[in-house]
Amino acid sequence: MSGACFSLGPLRGLSFGDYKTKKAAWNVFEDVYKYNAQVSTIIGLNPTASISYYRFADSIEIQQYRQGQSLHSLAYPKSNWDSIGTG
Repeated sequence: MSGACFSLGPLRGLSFGDYKTKKAAWNVFEDVYKYNAQVSTIIGLNPTASISYYRFADSIEIQQYRQGQSLHSLAYPKSNWDSIGTG
């Protein structure tokens, strides 16, 4: 899992279960975003590199990624959280 700081941003009054769910989604987004950023850099330096962007394990992971992306946008609205690669 990611070591980044999970920020609730404007969210308040969550139950512990909701907090854990949102934190997991936050971490999935962080992990995929960082992985895809590294892949993008590698491809930029070597277009013939045999490497691919992150592939989601299942629809649940995709849903977590999207929720995490939304949470990042809420917490840091002036930042660009657009997907990199196929994320």
